[in-house]
Amino acid sequence: ETGARMLCLPYSMETNDFSLVQTKNMDARQYAQTLEDHVRQLASEPGEGKVVCLGMHTFVAGTPARTLALGESLERMQKLPGVQFASAAQVQALVRKMG
Repeated sequence: ETGARMLCLPYSMETNDFSLVQTKNMDARQYAQTLEDHVRQLASEPGEGKVVCLGMHTFVAGTPARTLALGESLERMQKLPGVQFASAAQVQALVRKMG
């Protein structure tokens, strides 16, 4: 044992671009709306400290055919009360700060 700590962030297939687009065959608008609906629902539920991983790959969500709808949806999500966007490194720093 090294005493090192590991932080595990949730990685849901329900918000993963590969599973939604490649497996469920969602188009750009359906994919973006699914992410937004997921975040809106969690934001409306009582309690604090929820974390959602929006798994995105450049070859799926980063294609020109999907970035417009995704960008619009992300802008709306950023305006939701109580919703904050953070990188994994930022979440890790917050967890360390909290002890």
